[in-house]
Amino acid sequence: MGIVMYLILLWGIYRVTRKAFEFEKTSRMEQVIIPAYSLLMFLITMDWRLSSIGLLVVLAVVAVGIAWFQASGTEIKVTGDLDRYQRPEVLLKKNWRYVVGWVAVFLIGFAVGVFQAGEFSYSELVSELGQEVREDLFSFAKLGSKYDWYVWAVSGISSYAYTWLLKRREPTLEQALAHQKSRKERRKNELK
Repeated sequence: MGIVMYLILLWGIYRVTRKAFEFEKTSRMEQVIIPAYSLLMFLITMDWRLSSIGLLVVLAVVAVGIAWFQASGTEIKVTGDLDRYQRPEVLLKKNWRYVVGWVAVFLIGFAVGVFQAGEFSYSELVSELGQEVREDLFSFAKLGSKYDWYVWAVSGISSYAYTWLLKRREPTLEQALAHQKSRKERRKNELK
């Protein structure tokens, strides 16, 4: 990998980590659709052998622990404004705990892959990190990714648990992430 690619990777890591320290509007794609997709892909790709189920239990506990760690450092701000779909606007500032959890999820997925393959490749590590950064910068990119079941499991469980924990802390987040009402329903409400 050339110096230019390393610089692009470093720039991507900088962008991902910088975003964590700024308030940004909650995203249904990031908080609901991506975790649901990850869990669905886990169910599809899981091999359901006894050894895999045992590993899944351990990974699930670790993923929930990571989600708790991430959520405990996240700041939530309810603006009092409504978005164009008449849902409350909620801002999240994920902070350093989210970044540490993000790195942990990546490293756990990579470590399990190394353990199962029986070999470590630096170029594979950099390639996987590049893909992870790309997906974090462009949420929709995850929808076309091919991962092993354990990566989908850790990612899906930690993301789902993170959102669930935030909703418990701030009930308004549930409304902010709700599915948008149809135009017909919005017009009915406007006429009332």
